[in-house]
Amino acid sequence: MSHRGSIFKRQRPAWLAAALAAAAVSACGGDDGGERLTREELIAQADAICAAASAELDALGEPESGAALADLADQAAAIAEDQLGRLRDLRPPAEDADDYAAMLDLTERQIEATRGIAEAAAEGDAEAAQARIAEVQELDDEADELASDYGFAVCGAG
Repeated sequence: MSHRGSIFKRQRPAWLAAALAAAAVSACGGDDGGERLTREELIAQADAICAAASAELDALGEPESGAALADLADQAAAIAEDQLGRLRDLRPPAEDADDYAAMLDLTERQIEATRGIAEAAAEGDAEAAQARIAEVQELDDEADELASDYGFAVCGAG
């Protein structure tokens, strides 16, 4: 998903963009024997998925409280999980399988950290929520770099 500036500076969890950015580049299609996409086809299809997910994330708004942050984090994680599922349906070129596996791992870690933000915020543990937010930001930076290096224009755009 597209990263639209520092989400934390806007009081919105960075996992929102992070999960989307990484998910877009972590499209690790299964080995079901279907036809693989070219790099260009993969980029075009994944960027379209990222753009749609980014619009959904942007529509979530800004949290006004810890409870609102918990709800927003849950919603963002659900959007990222859906996006990741759609991206997994894409079949990347065989020579890129290892790169996509690494990106998929990042995405899963981001979603897990996002769920951690929701849990900490729901419990009123601001320190734990901030720690998870920092974790997501770090993963987001890594995901943005991988996506950019691969050639995505929307997915991972920092």
